[in-house]
Parts: sequence; C-alpha cells; structure tokens
Amino acid sequence: MKVLFITRRRLPWGGERTQIEATAHALRQRGLKVTVLPDLPGGCREYDLVHFFGLDQDHADKIARVHGAVKALSPVFWDKYQRFGSEWERPQGSRIARRIARWRRKAVRRRLEQASPPAAMEGYLAAHRPVPLDGRDWNWAAFQDVIGLMDHFLPNSRMEMESVLRDFVFAAEPRWSVVHNAIDVDAIDEQSDLADRLGLGRFVLCSAGVDPRKNQYNLVRALVGTKVAVVAAGPVRDEAYAQATAALARSVNVDLRLVGLLARPDLNALYARATAHVLPSYHETPGISNLEAIAHGCPNVSTKLGGLEEYVGHHSLYCNPYSVPHIRQQALRALEMPRNAEGAAYVRERYTWANAARETLAGYEQALASAGG
Repeated sequence: MKVLFITRRRLPWGGERTQIEATAHALRQRGLKVTVLPDLPGGCREYDLVHFFGLDQDHADKIARVHGAVKALSPVFWDKYQRFGSEWERPQGSRIARRIARWRRKAVRRRLEQASPPAAMEGYLAAHRPVPLDGRDWNWAAFQDVIGLMDHFLPNSRMEMESVLRDFVFAAEPRWSVVHNAIDVDAIDEQSDLADRLGLGRFVLCSAGVDPRKNQYNLVRALVGTKVAVVAAGPVRDEAYAQATAALARSVNVDLRLVGLLARPDLNALYARATAHVLPSYHETPGISNLEAIAHGCPNVSTKLGGLEEYVGHHSLYCNPYSVPHIRQQALRALEMPRNAEGAAYVRERYTWANAARETLAGYEQALASAGG
C-alpha cells in the first residue's frame, strides 16, 4: 500500500510531529510505502490513500486536488473557541459562547443546504469567509470543508471524535476509528545524570512546550508554599508567557527551572526522578508526555479536558485546568503517591508505536473497503 502523509506547513516540536514521524516509521516496518510532505505532489494518483494530519484550513485546497485516492484525517482537534469561552469566569461568558456556537452551526448548515455534498463542496472552497473566533479570524468554514471531504477519520480518542461530531455538520454518518497515541518503548530506559546535575530534590515535572495552552503559569500558582520545585521541560513557544511565568515564580518563591527541549536520555532521567508529573493543559489529545510519565512509574496529573482517561483510567489523576485550587489539590495528592509500577507496565504493553501502526492500518483498510464498495 502506498500512503501519502500531508502535514501542516509549519509543524513545530510536539505530540503531533512525534505522532507523524513515529507512525510513518512503524508503518514502513509493516511494509507500507509512506511519504511525508507538507503539500500535494500533482493529483496523488500514485497513492492508495492520503492521510492528512491536523484540522488545518490550509488543507482545504489540498483536498480538492486529490484525485483517485482515499482521504483520511487525524484531526488533532479541540474546539479553541469553546476553550476560550469557558475561560470567562462570569456566567454570561458561557451563554455568549453557546449563542455564537449555535450561530456558527446554523451558518454551516445553510451553506450545506445550498450545496449538494460532497460534489458541490469543491465549488465553494474558494468562497469561504473568515468566521471570527476568540478574537482572531478563524476560518471555520474552511474547517468544515476539510471535514466534509474526508472518507475516514482517525482520532486519538473517542473524546476527540465526539468534539468533531459536536462542532461540525455531516451530510452522512462519518466513518471513524480510534488510533491511540503511543510512546517509544525502546528508548524509554535510556537515562542520563541530568537530575543529579540540576541538584533536584522533590520536584514536579511538566513535560511540554511552554505556552498558554499548557498552563504552566497556573501550575506555579498551584504550588505556592509547597517547597517543591517545578521543572518545565520543553521549548519556549511564547517568550512573553515564559517570562511572565518566571516572574510569577520569583515573586511567590517557587523554584522554577525552564530547562528547554531535552535529549531523550535527559528527559527520561527527569521522568524517573520526578516526585510527580503534572500537565494541566487546557486540552490534550491525550498528551504523549502523560503516557511517558506513567510508563516511568511517575505519579501523574493530567487535564480533565483530554482523552487520557480513556487510555489509562485510574493510573492517573485528573484536574480542572481552569481551577488553581483543583490543580493544587490533585498535585498534592500525586506528591504523596508511591511510584506506579502497575501503571508503567500497563502503558508499556499497550501504547507502542507498533500497536498504533496496527490500528492505523486497520483504519486504512476500512476506508479503502468502504470506498471500493
């Protein structure tokens, strides 16, 4: 089988990039011919299937140029407007968010009624107009175009697909199957002496890029007075946010270490020594670093707004990322928990890239069979 992976044009370090690279490698080991590109070469007639990653408005014109190949999408999706709407703490905030969400869905339905999906869908690809969301021009109509032209969906969790089903309109019942995210089990035990070199005692690790979505600022707020260090391991994606978080930590006497993007042995060393790993993001799908932390036996706290509970259940604690008191409560619980050998074995057995490739291939076969039928 020949498969083309189409990525976003700008693909920074993070879970999505890891998923693409590791899945491509694992599929090649199963004998598939996989090409990874940010754009389409010609009409893609030489490929059996084109697999798009990320619900990206730039994908809309690419999809219209696919001829003869089945189209699959890993959405890597969460409703950004819903997230920003729920950040408003005043009661009217959620009412406004719901009202605009209803308006958005009605507008999409009207457009679909004017077209005859999917044949006429291509006709209005060029006619979409920006829909303002969370203060920026989010082209929701283009997202709808991407959704409407897909043959099969490969979400990382049921929760992720439920978000897609809730936020978009479908002309027919969509076909989908979950492809679980995974970790590199073969490299997980390679460790350096970084924890010793940093002189760390008890510390909370947050393995993620430093940006508002990952919520390190509120993590620092949650740990005031605990005398526990916070190690943020990941690239700084928002310099102003990182500076504000560091300034907060200094003002409240929290020992914050921004150690940047680490080599795998260094990161493994921190997972192995961390008192707890806390990832209070505003959304994850499900957060590869959560899986890595649990695979090291590290007590873990993840956001409730993500699919991790589908993966590991009671092997993690879960927090409300909008509530600093709840982040604190769950972090303090994790800090008193022993290492979780059972959870480590559970993750290492189930969430490998070989298993992810098997689930991906099963999804491809379903998509191809449906297209052939």
